[in-house]
Formats: sequence, C-alpha cells, structure tokens
Amino acid sequence: MKSYIITTGSGKVPMPEPELVGGMFSLGQLQAAVGGGYIERVYPHPLAGFPATLTALADEEGLLKGLPHNAVASLLLGVPLSGDIAIIQNTEWQ
Repeated sequence: MKSYIITTGSGKVPMPEPELVGGMFSLGQLQAAVGGGYIERVYPHPLAGFPATLTALADEEGLLKGLPHNAVASLLLGVPLSGDIAIIQNTEWQ
C-alpha cells in the first residue's frame, strides 16, 4: 500500500517518495505532509478497524491553530481530527 495524505479539502493525495536511504521519511517530509510544526502519532479507536501495519500522523497543534475538521480521517480512525493527516507504513518512519 502506498502512503498518502488525507486532506481536509481534496480528499486523498499520494505522499512524495521518502527522501532518505532505506525508504524512511525524513522529519521534514512528515511535518510538511501535515502542514508543518510538531507531528504526533494518532492512535485509532480500537473498534475502527485501522490496519496495524499503518501509522497515522497529525499536526500536534491542529486544534490550537484552528485547522479545519478532517471528517474523512476522523471516520477512518474513529477519533476527531483536524488538518491534514499522513497515513504511512510502519516501516517508513521511526
């Protein structure tokens, strides 16, 4: 499965290819994917059925920044989210 960004406006867009050797995304790439600033891992609701092989990342300060509600990502992960959300393979970050 390819990594992608769930945006608040246009839906799902592909993530750019990882910059670093070994197929890992750089911190800068992950920050850019969710709008900059600090990133945090989003832990899905246990009943959401989100695959354990994937990781969701969000802007840690999305609510404080007033980012718009991301209805698609919120439904997918079973938790309320704001701003763009990056969905990547667990093996693509540390």
